[in-house]
Amino acid sequence: MRSRVRGKWVSFDRDSISGFAGDPSQLRGDDECTYQQLRARTFGFNDDEVAREICLANHSYKINPVGKPCIILKKHMKILSLVCMVFILANMVPIGHVSALNIPRFHLLYCLLKEDYYVDVANIICYEIYQFVILEANQNNQKAKGSLGFSTLITALCKLTGLR
Repeated sequence: MRSRVRGKWVSFDRDSISGFAGDPSQLRGDDECTYQQLRARTFGFNDDEVAREICLANHSYKINPVGKPCIILKKHMKILSLVCMVFILANMVPIGHVSALNIPRFHLLYCLLKEDYYVDVANIICYEIYQFVILEANQNNQKAKGSLGFSTLITALCKLTGLR
């Protein structure tokens, strides 16, 4: 993914983001991102197991009207989960409110907490930037509303190409 900024091409792809961050998440051999693998499967995550790992005793996720898990309230999370949640929401998948985690972010938090799981953070950030661009521009091709996440990262990538 790249974009033309003031006449220069700026890359916002996974490799550019990872390179900027110092390649913190190098794959080991044939390893793939555990989060993406589980997410791609129909029944990839066991939500009860994930809730036991993230939530305080006797707490779990809230159920929507169709009986599926929808969110976990911040007040029901363990301390380590809360700290990691702040990292996720500030650096990986920015959102406007932080009182609860929806299920995809709940699954991402779980994968980050598991020592034997690999999470490709640069790929997730790249995907989030792409989703913002795709979803925020409406069908009338009007200016996107809201604030763009990763503004500092995007500015830094622009500076690396010589833009000021």
